[in-house]
Amino acid sequence: MRIHRLRSDNQLGFTILELLVTITVMAILSAVVLAMTAQEEKLTLLKKTAYLVAQDIREMQNLAMSGQGRNCGSNITQVFGIHFDKSGPNWNQSYVLFADCNGNDLYKSSPDKDIIIRQVTLKPELNVADISLLAGNLGSTLDVTFRPPDPIISVNTATSGQETIITLGLKSNPSKTKVIRINTVGRVQVE
Repeated sequence: MRIHRLRSDNQLGFTILELLVTITVMAILSAVVLAMTAQEEKLTLLKKTAYLVAQDIREMQNLAMSGQGRNCGSNITQVFGIHFDKSGPNWNQSYVLFADCNGNDLYKSSPDKDIIIRQVTLKPELNVADISLLAGNLGSTLDVTFRPPDPIISVNTATSGQETIITLGLKSNPSKTKVIRINTVGRVQVE
């Protein structure tokens, strides 16, 4: 009796089953790598945005220290700041960089109009997860202003003892955050 082999020893090649298993394994590995890459891109965006917010804060600080004023119509101001407003519906998506024309260390859009230097809107994947003070209550707004010559830092008009904490986060994963701290002497730090 003669037994027929499906494959002889001198034939080279793969069976369909071997090819399907290989393709399936490669597809699973590719999906895992792509998922990890997408998450890493979001984390990189979060880190980059945290440094951009810190850079904007330092820009306001440098404007105050430079001695260059901003013309406010009836006066020239050298007080500059950053403003967050928790009362708006999309408060956690933007902030305002401003010149404090009325000298009260608070951002006012009207009637004592301060000058908006730039309004910054965050990327849709990100948000301001929290704004807080290390000591004290914040209220619905956060205004950090810098006044020359040192500069003098005011947080919601208080000039001492207020370390500000701004937390940025990913919308898709709220546990992933970056913290920006502004201490009482003006040091801006990203953690």
